[in-house]
Amino acid sequence: LIMLGDGRSDGDTGSSPRWPAILEEAASHQPRAIFHTGDIVHDGDVWEQWEHHLGQSDPVQASIPLLYTLGNHDDDHVKGDGALYNQVFALPRNDVTNTEDYWFARFGDVIVVGLSTQTFQGGTVPFQEQADWLDRILTDNPATWKIVFFHHPIFTASLDVGFADVGHPPNENEQNARLLPVFEKHHVDL
Repeated sequence: LIMLGDGRSDGDTGSSPRWPAILEEAASHQPRAIFHTGDIVHDGDVWEQWEHHLGQSDPVQASIPLLYTLGNHDDDHVKGDGALYNQVFALPRNDVTNTEDYWFARFGDVIVVGLSTQTFQGGTVPFQEQADWLDRILTDNPATWKIVFFHHPIFTASLDVGFADVGHPPNENEQNARLLPVFEKHHVDL
């Protein structure tokens, strides 16, 4: 399994011009699947950017599954099935919101969970809904290896390159209080 992320462009094309080469290099390792941690396109409201990403990814997607989770650039003004992200991809649905915004899949003795730190964050108790769902999924689907991925990091260090601060700060969307205890309880590996 290979994990990639932030393959978006800084302009209006969707994916970075470097995305096809990065994806081809990942595919050369013959993974069973490739996971994308979000920021797939620059502007999730623009259909042409999704179309561009799919065109750049098709040579690899034809033989290796690519599974995604939402980044802050991928979100659009519509939630749920109407969102372009959910129209473009066919991911497993969760049984709480009945959307593809967060999901899980099994690969042999590995369970992989894609959470959304961008959508369905919850109301008065941020991320409790996803944390409860994750706890249930990991309890009901025991696996030797547990991988949970999402866009906004639990822990990180920002990189100041002189003209801009690059990266997301830790706990940017206040997901840590609800998600970390579930990771620890189930001994999530990655």
